[in-house]
Amino acid sequence: MKNAETIRAENLRLLLEETPTKKVKDLALRIDVDPSQLSRWLPGNKNQKALSSKSAREIERRLGLPENWLDQDHHPANSNDMLNIEALSVSDISTISVYHPEDGVDDDEIEISALNVYVGAGNRIHTEQVREDRKFRYSLDWLNKYGLDPKKLFRFKVQGNSMEPVIMDGSWITVEIGVSKIKDGRPYLIRSGDAVAVKYLFKRPDGGVIIRSHNPTEPDVVVPLSEMEHVEVIGEVVESTSMWRRPIKP
Repeated sequence: MKNAETIRAENLRLLLEETPTKKVKDLALRIDVDPSQLSRWLPGNKNQKALSSKSAREIERRLGLPENWLDQDHHPANSNDMLNIEALSVSDISTISVYHPEDGVDDDEIEISALNVYVGAGNRIHTEQVREDRKFRYSLDWLNKYGLDPKKLFRFKVQGNSMEPVIMDGSWITVEIGVSKIKDGRPYLIRSGDAVAVKYLFKRPDGGVIIRSHNPTEPDVVVPLSEMEHVEVIGEVVESTSMWRRPIKP
């Protein structure tokens, strides 16, 4: 059985893997510790040092995680939610039902509208009209699980490759409008000048922000407090979906 120190170290590794850049320095910035200290807490370091309960609680507080999250085993191999591929049969898949747009929405479902604009994931891409109009259906259980307000959720289509491979060109994103409190390293829909784009945001000590793409070829944009009047946080990106196949040509 794993001890608490091992579980905390493995969970720190998971948090690092979920950090957009996967860099120790960026996660260290989010939890306000020296990168060398964070490295010593991670598994595999020959000078590894145990993460104390006090430090674990402080990390959870800074990342907005539930108390004692780091003490619980979240390693994929121990997840009860993993799909049992061997037990999955074709008959299981065939039971999936398809709904049509004209079908009514069940009591435990809602539909989220897709706004008729593209948003950029590139360099100064302006909003454009989307040539398709659709709605996306979600279960209320899913919304409640993540604490989302259905009245504030909208879907947008992304154009550009600056957030690839996390958010692909042509992806649909779900945005919770009105969420303007910045959590370092999260993706947000922002308006910068006359461009609307999806980017990671990081807070600066002076009250400004750093605007970052996932694609390493795109440079950071540093916005000091004196220029924040030109940047508006429209909402937080809470989900993205991509189609890997191209549309069939008529």
